[in-house]
Amino acid sequence: MYLLTIDAGNTHTVFGLWQDKELLSTCRLSTRPESTSWEWKTQLKDWLGDIQLIQSASLATVVPALETPLRACLADFFGCKDVVTIHPKLQFPFTFDYPGRETLGADRLASAAGGVVHYGSDLIIVDFGTAITFCVIVDNVYKGGVIAPGIYTSLEALFLKTARLPHVDFAPPPVLPARTTIESIQAGSWLSCKGMVREILSELKKATNRNMTVIATGGISEDLPFATDFFDITDRNLTLRGLVDLYYRNVGPS
Repeated sequence: MYLLTIDAGNTHTVFGLWQDKELLSTCRLSTRPESTSWEWKTQLKDWLGDIQLIQSASLATVVPALETPLRACLADFFGCKDVVTIHPKLQFPFTFDYPGRETLGADRLASAAGGVVHYGSDLIIVDFGTAITFCVIVDNVYKGGVIAPGIYTSLEALFLKTARLPHVDFAPPPVLPARTTIESIQAGSWLSCKGMVREILSELKKATNRNMTVIATGGISEDLPFATDFFDITDRNLTLRGLVDLYYRNVGPS
């Protein structure tokens, strides 16, 4: 059977097409909360090609307005009636030591599930998205984490809140000290991101006092030259893998 996994975030919505737990293809689209089911259908048809039937789906969204049109699209245009929406009351491959688990984002829950199933029971998962989230799992227990501003979120805020600073891409500066305004912004964003990741990971490892496996995921995780300095594993599809596990764990094989 075909299973569609959907990670609907604030900036991008990532789709994965699976057959018998094998990832066939992914598609990354801009998130537009006002999109109708017809608009989602048009974009998905371009990606899915001649696939006419999607029997099942697993959906994680941190944008509540997306759930209704996405579910309508799946049901009306692809014949999908079996949709698992990720929430804290599902069955997970870990337990919780987290008093506000109903406040956890669905993407963090799915990433944690994917991490535990594929990589072990003592993990720090760093997800580079609109925010940079750190999730800590110790001995198969979800303990909590850290949320920090995302790379592009910070750059966009700097551009919008200043009169003369330009919009720049996230990239390492060619020289230090930087010699132009653009290079100075790049240096600041690059070094602050690198330093933030280093410091947060250091503090989390001290707090757990265990040998933790650190996993990076998210859209730009594979493009960070400093990834090997901090991360044991880089898996940009970790959230999608977690969505597959949570579907089968809560619905069972068809």
